[in-house]
Amino acid sequence: MKRISEDLKEVIEQTNEASRNIDSSDPVLQVGRVLNAQMDWLHIIDESSSRIQESLDSISKMHNRLKKDPEHPSLVELM
Repeated sequence: MKRISEDLKEVIEQTNEASRNIDSSDPVLQVGRVLNAQMDWLHIIDESSSRIQESLDSISKMHNRLKKDPEHPSLVELM
C-alpha cells in the first residue's frame, strides 16, 4: 500500500511539473481548449434535449388520455 501511495505521489508530481512547462500559446493546446468547451456545451444541449423529450412524451400521453375520455371536451370544442 505504501508503494502504491509513493507511485501515485510521483505521478502527480510529474503531471504537475509537465503542466507548468506547457506553453499556453501552443496552437494544439488552444484547439484542445476549444474542443473541450464545445464538448461541455454539447453535453448541456444533450441533457436539455433529453428533458424536453421527456416533457413532450408526458404531454403526448396526457393528450392521448384526454382524447379517450368521453366526458372531457376536446381542444377543438373549446375553441
